[in-house]
Amino acid sequence: MKIFLLIPLMILMTACGVTSSDGVVSRGPNTSGFMGLKTNDAVQIEGASSMAGMQNVVIGSFKVGFADSSKQKKKAKGGVLGSGMGGNATGNVKLEGISQQVKIDVAEAAYNDFLSKLSANGFNVVNRSTLTSSAQYQNASKTDFPYVDDNSGILSAYGQTVYFQPPSLGAQGIMLMNDVPGSNGFAGLGSADSKMADFASKNNIAVISATYLIDFAAAGGHESATSASVKVGQNLAVTQGTVKFVKSGTSSFTNGTPTVSLGQPVESGKEFGTVIDDSSTAGIAVQEAANVVGVLLGGGTNRSRDYIIQADPVRYQAQTIEVLSRANSFMLSKAAASR
Repeated sequence: MKIFLLIPLMILMTACGVTSSDGVVSRGPNTSGFMGLKTNDAVQIEGASSMAGMQNVVIGSFKVGFADSSKQKKKAKGGVLGSGMGGNATGNVKLEGISQQVKIDVAEAAYNDFLSKLSANGFNVVNRSTLTSSAQYQNASKTDFPYVDDNSGILSAYGQTVYFQPPSLGAQGIMLMNDVPGSNGFAGLGSADSKMADFASKNNIAVISATYLIDFAAAGGHESATSASVKVGQNLAVTQGTVKFVKSGTSSFTNGTPTVSLGQPVESGKEFGTVIDDSSTAGIAVQEAANVVGVLLGGGTNRSRDYIIQADPVRYQAQTIEVLSRANSFMLSKAAASR
């Protein structure tokens, strides 16, 4: 009987685990294709042929999203066809210590850097008033900034991203289809997209919409049939980025809007804060009791832990501006090479 009980408890101890690191944790490479065997290029471009000869550009939209919470998860697959022993290891991470003003300042600095690099890459940046005074822009639907992209769900507080537009662009701005990953991309269809395309084709000026996402947490770990682990840590990075050049047409899926995007994250690789375990003792006890029952009944284990990354705002701001500047360089040099 003791052996009967000991075996499940040994499985319980090794099945799924969640830990943290005060140091930097690197993200794995983004992959695609069959079984994720292809490593994505650092920068990708769709509709490259439409970049040929492009000279005049104007800024339609520029925004930077900041993740303040993150759910890092690894899953034990279980047995054949997912049956049998499985489970999840989840690290819930929140960012603290960063004011809204820091994010506004980062967005403005990244925007000024973007403008400078556009010119350095041979684009003629037309005064934005040429666009904003046009009937097409005036009649396009606008979004208030900061804009909250809420993917947290009713059962979780994790998953909100707040997008900031540089103050020099005003409190409102346009959003093109799929500018914000995971949001309702069709909100602008037939509205801002078509109007910007109309302006671009009539004036021979491509309208740029640039969107970046800054994440603060990263996780290592593993996944196998019987176990999973997550090791949560810090690493500021631009994890998503797109620069659209609206030239004609109404859809970002056509050559009328060539799009440059990041295929790999642009990481800082430096510490910017302290990782604090915020898990409750009572919550852990409840999880472990449930895991014991689950293992005895032939099921899997589930472990989650809560963490806070207490950021140093000076280091956070400097590192965020630095990774955004590198992202600007990668994206715009790719666009210029396609001209």
